[in-house]
Amino acid sequence: MNLPSSCVRFIAVFMLVLPLSIASAADVPVPQSLAGLIESQKPPGGPIPVRIGLIVEEINEIDQQAESFSVVATLTLQWQDPDFAFQPESSDESFRIFRDEAFERYVLEHKVRWPRFSFFNQQGKRFSQNKLVLLMADGRVFYLERFTVELQAYHLNFSRFPYDSQDFYINIDLLAPTTFNIFTEQQGDSSLGDWLGLEEWEITRFDTTISKTHQVLGYNSSRFQFHFHAKRKTTYYELRIIAPIAIISLISWVIFFLQDYRKRIDFAGGNLLLLIAFNFTISRDLPRLSYLTFMDSILFTAFFITSMAVIVNVMLRYIEIHDRVELARRIDYFIIWIYPLLYVTGITVAYKVFF
Repeated sequence: MNLPSSCVRFIAVFMLVLPLSIASAADVPVPQSLAGLIESQKPPGGPIPVRIGLIVEEINEIDQQAESFSVVATLTLQWQDPDFAFQPESSDESFRIFRDEAFERYVLEHKVRWPRFSFFNQQGKRFSQNKLVLLMADGRVFYLERFTVELQAYHLNFSRFPYDSQDFYINIDLLAPTTFNIFTEQQGDSSLGDWLGLEEWEITRFDTTISKTHQVLGYNSSRFQFHFHAKRKTTYYELRIIAPIAIISLISWVIFFLQDYRKRIDFAGGNLLLLIAFNFTISRDLPRLSYLTFMDSILFTAFFITSMAVIVNVMLRYIEIHDRVELARRIDYFIIWIYPLLYVTGITVAYKVFF
């Protein structure tokens, strides 16, 4: 059945302005006729290239538990469309400037199409600090927006925590099919700012790519991806967690040279409580993971060996009070040297597994 031309135009316009990045095309079946209808509404001159640039000026926060991060960035777009060309009202008018929402009103009034976009991994609302559009008489358009946005970090892997490094992505999709608009980029259009505001992370590199992505309505659109790699600074964890655990373990070993088994039991029991407190401290920094991290293996090793120390000392105390002191001393001699070897073995195995 043929659709009326007015319905066809309505569907085409609706598809262009709909935010299409909210679902995967594999999740929602789309009739091929609908995707073909959208693709067929291409302009006669072919797709209009949209030159994009993204400058990430500041990374406000990396929220590990929420698996998100927020950035302050500047987005620039440049394209040329004959539909935006205008006749200057005077000899001095070679361009027009639109601020904030004035450009949206201009587009609606003149019924022209511009390359709308969406942040694919955006969480919440994007806050635009300022927005400026420069429109030239020959149809060239320069779009600039400085904004703050919270984005989903969906490739985090904490298995090597706290000696991990992570990849973060900013994905920007054009809402129109590639038959209408495509992203282009030149070297130097995108960069990282000099002051990123991160105490815990060190940004080691960044890169950008332009690709096609399959939208939920069945057609391909252009995607710009800004990727940066960050390495965690480990000084905090080494001084606040790993170093105290090492000191506690060392003192626990020295206590084995005492002959009073009751004091050993008391001290080992106190160490167990300290290790539990460290575990809660770490758990507040990370989401509820379904896998172990390197830090978990260190805590588990210390917790297991300390628990075994409590059991061994109770056993030695039991032997002692049953007048078998000489046997307790012989067992104790071997335990003193087995204790540090267990730590070395446990941490070595953990390192081999995770690194």
